[in-house]
Amino acid sequence: VIYTTSLQIVRNSYDKSKKVKKILQNHRVRYEEKDLNKNREYQRELKFRLNINHIDVPHLFYNGKYIGVYKIILLYCI
Repeated sequence: VIYTTSLQIVRNSYDKSKKVKKILQNHRVRYEEKDLNKNREYQRELKFRLNINHIDVPHLFYNGKYIGVYKIILLYCI
């Protein structure tokens, strides 16, 4: 599961989300995208899963295990 945003006004988060999705696609990793901009329930779900108040996307989970945020994802893929 990847938590993203499609809200282009928040350019930095949007660009990071787009880049991580591209990395997953290039590695032929199937994923479920949860766009926080389109569904507030996803925001609550992510806050609960990570026990946080402020959300910065993207966040990646694999088989229910938290992988990390943008910088961590890039480290795995370089």
